[in-house]
Amino acid sequence: MPSLVAEFLDQNYNWIPQKLLITFGEGMVEDILGLSRENIGGPDRLIWAHSEKSVMASSIIYSLESPRSTLIGEEIWKIKSQPRFLMMIWRAINDMLPTNYNMYQRRLRQNADCPRGCGQSETIEHIFGSCSFMARIKVILGKMNFHFSNDLLEDLLEELHINRKSIKIKLLASLIYRIWKARNQFVHSEQPLSPSSIVLNAILDASDGNWATHVNLDTSWLPPPLGWLKVNFDGSVHPNNYAGLGCTIRNHTGELLAASGARIQSRSVNMTELRSALHGTSLAKDYLDNLIGVIVEGDSDSAIAALNRILSGFYDGEVETKLASCLKDLPKVAISQIDRRANSAADYVANMACSSNFWWERGMPLTQALSFILSKDCSPL
Repeated sequence: MPSLVAEFLDQNYNWIPQKLLITFGEGMVEDILGLSRENIGGPDRLIWAHSEKSVMASSIIYSLESPRSTLIGEEIWKIKSQPRFLMMIWRAINDMLPTNYNMYQRRLRQNADCPRGCGQSETIEHIFGSCSFMARIKVILGKMNFHFSNDLLEDLLEELHINRKSIKIKLLASLIYRIWKARNQFVHSEQPLSPSSIVLNAILDASDGNWATHVNLDTSWLPPPLGWLKVNFDGSVHPNNYAGLGCTIRNHTGELLAASGARIQSRSVNMTELRSALHGTSLAKDYLDNLIGVIVEGDSDSAIAALNRILSGFYDGEVETKLASCLKDLPKVAISQIDRRANSAADYVANMACSSNFWWERGMPLTQALSFILSKDCSPL
């Protein structure tokens, strides 16, 4: 068996594939053939100083062979993000994650295929670029006006040279971490995070919970991240001076936990919307066991503006004072505004409440109309 690199080269210093195949096997030959070599006849340079341990540090190999690793150096650790996210980025950029492709190269997998059935090798570039799961995430990001290229790692490296403190780079850092985590959950037959949960968790990470500042949802209702509840509220005012307050409470799977409507006397649309928000947040306190927080979501410009003002400590009047007290009782709060077409469930409850009070909780039969709205909201993304 050859023991020197020179024995794998012909007289023109080209690799001899047959010898490589016999010694290393088919899995590694392609990688070896792709290794760059110094120009023949060029000046010598020190690559590795021999030591008594006769061990070459893996970090040196990565710095020589990974084109990405030379770009980042210490810059990765200067990103204002969670340490676990930064460690994941460093490992991904240096191709140190146990993807099926990498494990196959080490003869620890029978094949290199993507476990999601994409028909491609599961490389780092595939996971964060061309994977079908990644495509679903990009659809949701697009609805929220976040647009990225075909490779999240390349986007991150590009943004790293522009502004390492930006919301975009924080979002990318969280996305990379959570996509890999979801991949592992899928591979190990655990309940994986959905694309929408990954995106919404990443946005919360990037925006420090200041949801409304950074999110602009389209016409699709999306479930909250894992560990959060979402309260959707809406108000409906009828010409007879009666109005309906409507709210729904759903978890990260989109499951309806409760729906409540109250009939009140009111002519003011803005006040009805605020009272609906109060109605929903008050109800949410009964469902907070071991949860991180609550997303309060509506379609009214004035109500969302008032909620953000109240969260900032500026409020006036009885309803706003009660809302401020209620929001303070919640562990964490994020405010979200959506298109009214994505708020159909709360709108339905509010309209029902214009006639009489409405209440639903798990175990009770749903009306056909509300059941249809909920099934449409929670269609797979």
